[in-house]
Amino acid sequence: MEHSGLLCLDFDHVGCSEVGKQSYGHADSLALQKLKQQLIIDRHFTTWLLFTSPSGEGLKWVIEISLAMCDHKTWFKSVQKYVRDTYQLEVDDKCINVSRACFLPHDSLCYVNPTIFTNHPDICPF
Repeated sequence: MEHSGLLCLDFDHVGCSEVGKQSYGHADSLALQKLKQQLIIDRHFTTWLLFTSPSGEGLKWVIEISLAMCDHKTWFKSVQKYVRDTYQLEVDDKCINVSRACFLPHDSLCYVNPTIFTNHPDICPF
């Protein structure tokens, strides 16, 4: 088994946090959409996949990392600090676990990087 070279970050309760300024217990879809747009165009990380979490109140952000530079745990801690400093968001600490599962819910507004198949022909050979 080998690492995929991808890091999945989980932002819980985005619409209920400072981003959405909501206190009534459900996500502010406008806050989620704004954050999605910011992450998609992030200048430091290529977004490969971005979708609303199964709870409907958070986001999952999948970015590419280079294990030639450092290991998964070091990447996680560095990106966690970057996200905290840049977006004032907390990343779920459990994402530090390299073998953590990630469920893919049905999200009609899911972002999939359009270059995924051209940059990674091994994923889809046709």
